[in-house]
Amino acid sequence: MIWESISAYNITANGYELERLGSVKNVEIIGQARRILGNPEDLRWETENCKVEEGDIVVEIGACIGLFSLLAGMQGASRLISFEPNIANHGCATLNAGLGFAGRRPEFRVINAAVCDYDGIAPFYDAPAIGQHGMFKYERNLHARKVDTWTLDTLFRKNMVKKIDFLKCDGNGAEYLIFAGLSDTNLKKIRRMSVQYHHQVADASPGWREKFLERLHGFGYETETGPTNSYGDDWLRAWKK
Repeated sequence: MIWESISAYNITANGYELERLGSVKNVEIIGQARRILGNPEDLRWETENCKVEEGDIVVEIGACIGLFSLLAGMQGASRLISFEPNIANHGCATLNAGLGFAGRRPEFRVINAAVCDYDGIAPFYDAPAIGQHGMFKYERNLHARKVDTWTLDTLFRKNMVKKIDFLKCDGNGAEYLIFAGLSDTNLKKIRRMSVQYHHQVADASPGWREKFLERLHGFGYETETGPTNSYGDDWLRAWKK
């Protein structure tokens, strides 16, 4: 499998250092590599109907340590714009994206910011693990710091993209805010998207999942959902033929 021959990151006092995957002992890193870069039947971001294709312009919300960024480059994406608010993960994602786009002139940008429904500054909670950082505290004993925020519409307004071929969204519960910051005009410029739905959204914005799928269907997207985990987190994928 791909993940056996690439690089990953090992935790150090300063964040993460590039290291061969075979020597990495951190279970969470290896688990993420298996989920993102494993056999096709194990993937969650991509399915046969909804996947990154050669030449795609890819936008990623929630890069974590950049395994999907790496995969997008390896699959031949022509451009990548990725967002990751956590500082240590941002550094990892930048290096992994560079690895995925190795041998080509830099066509990727990893932005150290969160995506929501406004441009500005917002509280952000860094979890002690690699993942689970987010804009909401929930029941975790975390202290907030300030991060910059963008909307998806801002990418279009700044002419950073004119279209998006594949959107990957993992907002750790902020997905209802992320898509509130995307106009219908710009939504229709996205060909394929894979969105992780987090169960906390049901409390913050009841009925959002169903309304979001209705919105997609209204613009002619085909959709698929699942699998759902024990927490009620789901996967929402959409595409246009």
